[in-house]
Amino acid sequence: MTTAAARSDVELRQASRHLLYEVCMLEQTGGRLQLGQDDPVRSALLESFLVHARLLAQFLGWNRRGQRTKERPEPHGPGKPDPEDVLAEDFVPGWTPGPPDKAWTPPPVISEMRAPINGRVAHLSYQRDARGIGDHRWDREGIARALLERVTALIDAVPEGRLARPAWTEWRGERSYRESKGEVFVTQGRSIGTFIPPELWDL
Repeated sequence: MTTAAARSDVELRQASRHLLYEVCMLEQTGGRLQLGQDDPVRSALLESFLVHARLLAQFLGWNRRGQRTKERPEPHGPGKPDPEDVLAEDFVPGWTPGPPDKAWTPPPVISEMRAPINGRVAHLSYQRDARGIGDHRWDREGIARALLERVTALIDAVPEGRLARPAWTEWRGERSYRESKGEVFVTQGRSIGTFIPPELWDL
């Protein structure tokens, strides 16, 4: 897929800092949910986790019904990227989130999350009931594993000069350590501030 405009390495390095924020928030909100929280903190953490998950799926190329091209650079319908959206293929031209035979097909845990997130979190919808979003059986670990596996594959493929270092190098090292222990979420240790400058997360 050809993007609307090739981005410079400087633009991509800056965008990669925001991408790292999204990844860290997914890991750490999921981790804090595992530790147990009371409402309204639990609801806030769950909503945050799901919004970051939806964003990362869109970034990777899942949950899109259209493609951004030179011929069609403007938004063109629900689920289709704006030309200013940061996409995985900006970092690695020709990137697809899946193998060649299922290049744009998300795994079930990802394809099945979009409608519930839209109806129960992102929009005030009749899909909600008296119990809000918590009654839906969200597979948080499955969602995170699927997203982080593809983010890791992408980061390993990004050419030198397009990622903010050393932050991504440190994240990749810690990710490998957690993978070796079978862990998905961050429940202890370094906070998001270790990787992300305060101006990006102290909103």
